[in-house]
Amino acid sequence: MPKLISVLYQVTRAAFAVALFALGTQIYIRAVVNDIESHVPKGSTSTQPSPSNILANDSSLHSLTELIFGDTRLSRLQRILADMPAAYRAYFESHDQLTVFAPVDEAYDLETFEWDNPNFYWMFLEAYHYVIGNFSLEDLAAKPTVPAVLWADIYMSYRQRISTQLLSSDTVKLNHRATIVKPSLKAKNGYLHYVDRVMMMPISTAYVTRNWPEFTLLRKGLDDTGLAVIVNDTSTHNGQTLFAPSNRAFAKLGKDVTDFLFGPWGRECLRALLKYHVVANETLFTDSHFKANGRGPGLINNEVAPGFELNMSTMIPPLQLKANIHYNRERGSGKIRVNDEVDVTQPDIVVQDGVIHGIDDIIFPPKLGASTTKDGQGSISIWDKIKVKLFGTKTTMTVEDIMERFQPYLDQTL
Repeated sequence: MPKLISVLYQVTRAAFAVALFALGTQIYIRAVVNDIESHVPKGSTSTQPSPSNILANDSSLHSLTELIFGDTRLSRLQRILADMPAAYRAYFESHDQLTVFAPVDEAYDLETFEWDNPNFYWMFLEAYHYVIGNFSLEDLAAKPTVPAVLWADIYMSYRQRISTQLLSSDTVKLNHRATIVKPSLKAKNGYLHYVDRVMMMPISTAYVTRNWPEFTLLRKGLDDTGLAVIVNDTSTHNGQTLFAPSNRAFAKLGKDVTDFLFGPWGRECLRALLKYHVVANETLFTDSHFKANGRGPGLINNEVAPGFELNMSTMIPPLQLKANIHYNRERGSGKIRVNDEVDVTQPDIVVQDGVIHGIDDIIFPPKLGASTTKDGQGSISIWDKIKVKLFGTKTTMTVEDIMERFQPYLDQTL
């Protein structure tokens, strides 16, 4: 009998969780639709120009809708948009500052879709191809991220980002995935950029750590220490910044140290080390910052630029990471440096619950007894700064150094 009661309890909990998730999804979708409808001018109607390739012999400016429905290379996108609610189409047609990333027909062949997906799936997917603001190809080359129409959090506090990667002076990649193919077109109400891949909605942190080859050791570390459950559980945080050490970063520690960390005797140190690389409830992109408050809409700062400095609380209270935005000469924008010594080498990997920044050096907390600020941020000696400047890396760590550095922060529950 007690076993039956336990089973019934578990089933009831599962049913309640499913119902709660379904209700939350409906509320969020309704909020998104209401937001769209509230921005549509009264009396606006949606038109669908027939595909006639109007670009062939007409050099005058057209609206984004006319450009999309007038190009035979975008027939699949046309069919998706034609099935959208009228208010949804009218929102985009009435907006006077938009940038659209339009997948060419061949792009859809590279993806796996369930074509019976509900309409709201396609609404969200297409909203991630529309960006608020007018961004030419030159603008995108100098802008680390841009804000999509799609909301990033349930409180609709800030827009989901699309990151840009400059491959050459005139070649831009989006989200480390889709490449803009020429020509880009100026419209009456913005810009149209053709892309060779569909801009899929942001993937999970777990997907990146499990499938990107440069993070195989990070994935193993998260799994071995049990941190994967916490880092990948989006219900425990609203936004997250993960400074992700690459395989190269671990290799710099040397074989003795890595063997220790990934062996049974170093697991507690590895857990503490990885916790120091995770910031919950704050999302720092190279050019924007969002901080959740846990009760409603959070605070967003879209004015992040070279000279910006921020202390962020890690998973090891009271230790913080100091992030500085430095000038990136190559792009004419910013780049992130952590604790005055570790540069982000693979910035702005957009994920469902925040952002991942790839780094090629391990970030270490201050030594026990070293001077710290009131925020728990360790100071770095002038000699260490000189070494970093000259050699581009920190002093070599031994197993004893690692143990000494993380001893105060070990989790005895492992």
